[in-house]
Amino acid sequence: MKPIRLLLLIALLISAVCLPIVYVHYKIKNEASEEDFFFGVSFGLNTTSEAKLLIDKVKGYTNLFVINSWEISTNETALNEICEYAVNAKMHFIVFFDFISHIIYPWHLTWLDTATERWGSNFLGVYLYDEPGGRQIDWGQWDDGEWTARVFADVSDYSDAANRFVTSIPSSWSVQDLKNRGIPVFTSDYALYWFDYLAGYDAIFVEFGWNHSRVQHIALGRGAANVQDKDWGAIIVWTYNNPPYLASGTQILQD
Repeated sequence: MKPIRLLLLIALLISAVCLPIVYVHYKIKNEASEEDFFFGVSFGLNTTSEAKLLIDKVKGYTNLFVINSWEISTNETALNEICEYAVNAKMHFIVFFDFISHIIYPWHLTWLDTATERWGSNFLGVYLYDEPGGRQIDWGQWDDGEWTARVFADVSDYSDAANRFVTSIPSSWSVQDLKNRGIPVFTSDYALYWFDYLAGYDAIFVEFGWNHSRVQHIALGRGAANVQDKDWGAIIVWTYNNPPYLASGTQILQD
């Protein structure tokens, strides 16, 4: 398998239908040093008709579609229909999963087994969980489930917490399901990028928002990725808690 270097820039431009714009740059290392560029949108609504409408609207100038809806990811028929429609529109796609189900949605496993064979390189990977490092800082655990709460019960010090973080995420069934199938794992975050990579993520999208220092977070995210030979990206999120929510167009362009 050819090694892949990935640089992603995802700009979350929240509109009335909450549709982010996505930019992705893949560089495939080989003798010819081929490069592919991806620019697209993230879909966060709940119906196939809305997804198709968006694909039709942007397919003329994009080639990436992020299916960022748990409602869709728990509906096999809808998920397959959207994936097929995106691929037929000559787009690549990434699918969000809150978790990989073994019981409630047992078709998740067979879907992962056949996704690469069915859609080939158009299927880029899975966005799994969300902001694990930030949640760890804010909540004391990277997920709000009971299992994660037990993992971090009676933590003795920062080193103990860090060790539990980097060992509990890759030991989760969902991460193992993806790693065992060779499927790239993505997430976005605003803290603990170094530890996200140690926990097994292939690429982290550094979040630009809340008036955080872009320079500082790029340095932290890119530095962690470079040292660990991983890939990194950025995602532009809300800057304000009140309207207009987003930074100005000029500021976003500077990002």
